Amino acid sequence: MVYKLYCDNNLLYHSNIENLKIFNASVELELNKTGSFDFELQQDHPYYSRMEQMKSILRLYQDDYLLFRGRVLDEEIGWRNERKLHCEGDLAFLLDSKQRPFTFTGTPAEVLAYVLELHNAQVEEEKRFLPGNVTVEGLLTVTREDYPTTKETLEKALIEPLGGYLITRYENGVAYLDYLSEITLLSPQKITFGKNLLDLKRFRKGADIVTALIPLGAKLKDAEGNDTGKRLTIEAVNGGADYVQDEEAIAQHGVIVDKVFFDDITDAATLKATGEADLAQRVNRWESIELSAADLAMVGQDVASFHLATQVEVQSVPHGLKQRFIVSKLKINLHKSTN
Repeated sequence: MVYKLYCDNNLLYHSNIENLKIFNASVELELNKTGSFDFELQQDHPYYSRMEQMKSILRLYQDDYLLFRGRVLDEEIGWRNERKLHCEGDLAFLLDSKQRPFTFTGTPAEVLAYVLELHNAQVEEEKRFLPGNVTVEGLLTVTREDYPTTKETLEKALIEPLGGYLITRYENGVAYLDYLSEITLLSPQKITFGKNLLDLKRFRKGADIVTALIPLGAKLKDAEGNDTGKRLTIEAVNGGADYVQDEEAIAQHGVIVDKVFFDDITDAATLKATGEADLAQRVNRWESIELSAADLAMVGQDVASFHLATQVEVQSVPHGLKQRFIVSKLKINLHKSTN
């Protein structure tokens, strides 16, 4: 496996080229987070002085796969003038613009396009994103009055009410921002007990159990535009009931009701679908599994490496486990063979 790091258009690091070395390099990636890349650069490196904080664009490749794209956030100069660099992923580019007060009604795809247009008008070309693939559905009325960053706007307007994943994608020199309802790409590499499964822990928390949920949407106004003190409910599209429930969960745990607010949802059908999705996520949270595995691609086996935002099949007979999990967090040490 070959790693290559570019700073703008300069090849800064190649794992097979002796005079293009970096040290203590590690990547940490997480869904809906900016992610990070840390490394050290010695003073005798030919491009030691080329990187400009917050401006230079770094691209780290794992063979031909773009593993990380971002910029230098923090820097420390050591005793021997080595540069210790902490970089943040390109989702952080959305922190560089502010959204002026606005109200916008539309689908998630339309909201994403509108917000990105406002972002792109404020920043340099290398920090712009085109709207990418959108698989989340619904209808929203988004109102922002407090000059949030674009990243905060997308989190509040899309992720909090509707869930899903914001994923940056870089193709043919163009950066896209996808908004996906679920992760469907399956990794060809499996995690198997006795082969590459290193550790597994299960967590079960009774306080997290919810079996019925009351979803509450945007605040309702009267004909004069005054606040009525009420919120949109799902009764009109749910047979008169203002809640959704999971029958299988109720049979196992009993009726445990909670409420959730979705301030930007103005459509009852969207509110019901969002409430059902939120309840399903809570059901899945009752038991969480944390595992670590060796990446067989790192030790020369002919198999694709693990990537963020993919599903991986996990099989462990001793744990009674045969299930697919989303790679939601990934840590890689570039100078070691496991992650």
